[in-house]
Amino acid sequence: DEAAELADAIKARAESGRNVVLSPLTALWLAAQLHNSISRHRAPKRKSKTDVDLYSEGSSIYRLTETGDIEQVDAWARSAMVGRAALVALGRQYPDKRFEQRRRAWVEGECGPRGEAERLAHRFNEP
Repeated sequence: DEAAELADAIKARAESGRNVVLSPLTALWLAAQLHNSISRHRAPKRKSKTDVDLYSEGSSIYRLTETGDIEQVDAWARSAMVGRAALVALGRQYPDKRFEQRRRAWVEGECGPRGEAERLAHRFNEP
């Protein structure tokens, strides 16, 4: 890898106490490599430490209507395991309500009674 070779050469020269001189082309290439490395490892900026994006940063527990639409967000957790515990606790506390645990568009878990449309779909999909 060219970047590793260049880094080793610069390090060896600097350790021996000699100056490191780069051509403009090599300096531009090195700057691009550094920029790419930094942008890959940089976390997205937040407005403050308490800002949370409920959709993209963890598991959200949604309370659903009879038709399966989202009624409200009841819980949120960074970890899927903690989200699952919240889902189970909400399901026990409100057995007549329907809840869904999602991470972005992926459904991680469900609990509660099914809506009429889902009951019919489930019945017709059974072998």
